[in-house]
Parts: sequence; structure tokens; C-alpha cells
Amino acid sequence: MDAERTEGHMPAKPKHPPIETPFTRRLQREWMWKQEPPLTNATQLAQALDISVTGAINYLNKGMLPEFAVLVKIAQKTGLSLITLMRDCGYPVPSNIVEADRLARFLEENIDKNASYSGKEIATQIRELTHQYEESQKGTAS
Repeated sequence: MDAERTEGHMPAKPKHPPIETPFTRRLQREWMWKQEPPLTNATQLAQALDISVTGAINYLNKGMLPEFAVLVKIAQKTGLSLITLMRDCGYPVPSNIVEADRLARFLEENIDKNASYSGKEIATQIRELTHQYEESQKGTAS
């Protein structure tokens, strides 16, 4: 018997490594680790971004992606590009970067930041807002 067993302790259960996503990688490398002092855990991230600790744990450790309204909040609080974060999370984004940038500003201004959306509702809202944006640009095209 090993020493731990003879003292009545079970060996520690091995921890699973966090599931990394493009979103997590960007958030950590381009924002969290650049803070003074660097943010190193979910609780610090949650406090800095005014999001739930559970959400921060899910994003950093479990590979889950934020709902769109939370993603907008994260982009606003961190200064990271909403379009880039949308791509990292797999949300639909226009291929033309100028249009994508304009769309991001439009979405940031029009999304209901206090709402909670399912994946389908997010996609529907992005499509609807994109359509509204495209309609609003018809009169301004040169």
C-alpha cells in the first residue's frame, strides 16, 4: 500500500485539461493575460467583465461559447473586435470586412444586451438585424 492509502486518503482525482476554443484562446491571449496584473482564472474574468462566474468557467474550461448578447458585452468591455469574436464562436459574418465592421457596430447598437437567447434565436436575430442593416444601407450606397 502507498503512503496516501495508509493514511486514509484517496489519491486526488486527475483534473481534465480545459477545452480550448478559438474564442477562449483569443480572450486569454489577447486580453486576459495582457491585463495588469494578468487575469488567470474564471472568477477574475467574471469580475472584470461583469459576467457570471459560471459563464466564465464554462467559456474557459468547458469549451462552451457565450450567448450572443454576452459576446457583445465581452467585445465592448475588452475592446476585442465583435466580428472576430463572432467568427471565433462560429456566428455568421459577412465576408466583406468593411460590411462586417459596419454590421458589428449596427449589431452592438441594436442587440438587446439583457436578453438571453438560444442558438436558433441568436441566428434568427443576427439574420434579422443583418437584413435591417442591409435595408438601411440601400439608400446610402454610392
